[in-house]
Amino acid sequence: MNCTQTNATRVDCTISIDSNGTLVVNAIDSDGTSTNTSETNYIIDTVFPVLTITDDVNNSTNS
Repeated sequence: MNCTQTNATRVDCTISIDSNGTLVVNAIDSDGTSTNTSETNYIIDTVFPVLTITDDVNNSTNS
């Protein structure tokens, strides 16, 4: 996890996830107050989209 404090009340974090599951984030401020949030049952899509192009290349106007 990579976190950067952007101002006195905000920290932005970037994480890398490579499997399905539950993500839990717990934040604790300098006074010791904590809170957490979670995202349950997320699914990482690893299937590439299928692209089909249907055009008559013999009638192309580009050179």
